Amino acid sequence: MLSVATEIRFEPPKRLVAYWFYRTLRACRVSLKAKANVFFVSTRRLRDLYRQYGGVNKATTVLSFPWTENRVPGQATNFLGEIFICPAVIAKEFGRGRAFERGLRQIMVHATLHLLGYDHGAIADQRVMEKVEAKIFKTS
Repeated sequence: MLSVATEIRFEPPKRLVAYWFYRTLRACRVSLKAKANVFFVSTRRLRDLYRQYGGVNKATTVLSFPWTENRVPGQATNFLGEIFICPAVIAKEFGRGRAFERGLRQIMVHATLHLLGYDHGAIADQRVMEKVEAKIFKTS
């Protein structure tokens, strides 16, 4: 189950968000019973989160927080984590209308992959993540 909420005056495109979340799960062969929370937040809120957890004092399009705490070894959990999205930064980077939707699509796939454990800190990891993203978009 995917929970989509907003902390700002913005009507989130829930169907688009859900479509790309579940498409990414399918492409990675992850159970569609997986759960996550998606929050649409202000520039200030995302900047504060990025400063607190990433050490960077600027807003970004999205932050993903994979759920790793309090997991019991050997006990399965369906909760993947939380995604925080800033529509204002997406609009600034991608534009509005269809361009915004394309940007949000890319961001949802990218953020969901982070919840699944993909990373792009090292060049080799970045290449793997980019290949998975390309595969997801190619089959759309």
